[in-house]
Amino acid sequence: MSLELGVGFLQASISATDSATDAPLAFDTTALRQLHSITAAPGRVTAELPVTLAVANRYGTLHGGCIATLVDTVGTAALVTVSPKGGVSLSINVNYLSKAPLGGSVLVEAQLVKSGRTIATIDVQIKDKSTGALAAQGTHVKFIAQDEPDLTQFMEKMPAGAAAAPAAGQEGERAGEHGRQATAAAAAVAQRQQARAAGPRSRL
Repeated sequence: MSLELGVGFLQASISATDSATDAPLAFDTTALRQLHSITAAPGRVTAELPVTLAVANRYGTLHGGCIATLVDTVGTAALVTVSPKGGVSLSINVNYLSKAPLGGSVLVEAQLVKSGRTIATIDVQIKDKSTGALAAQGTHVKFIAQDEPDLTQFMEKMPAGAAAAPAAGQEGERAGEHGRQATAAAAAVAQRQQARAAGPRSRL
């Protein structure tokens, strides 16, 4: 049940959208709604995120805020694979090591390091899928209260209008669409950079 709860928690977090407008109903959905290829093992969750304009900064690379959200949310999912309680964050530390450019994808690997009676520590690594380079490394420390409700209650309280997580058979189609979006995003950034280069170099 814990593996299913871990994956279900992550899928619910990233797919909470209004059924009428498709507008995100949670911040995690705003930042991570394109997360896909989610897998889980006890204490471990992996996933993939395409770097599109929606999660990029003005330099055309994966936004640091999105990376921190990956550490937070995917890290929590790794904890939930072995615990019905998600806890609350005590600290999130992120080391930004290299850029993850538009048009590519990152692999997210969250590993539970230690889970005690009230404190859990999760290590999260974010790697450029094409090169294997480590783009960021994060550590998520969580406090688990003994009287904290199980996350099964969180799942039951998801908004009625929230879209269901995609079926496994839809992953290939979804990943292909993400790839097309990433390619278009990279082209848009390149056009902006060319326009800047062609523009005036100074202003009065």
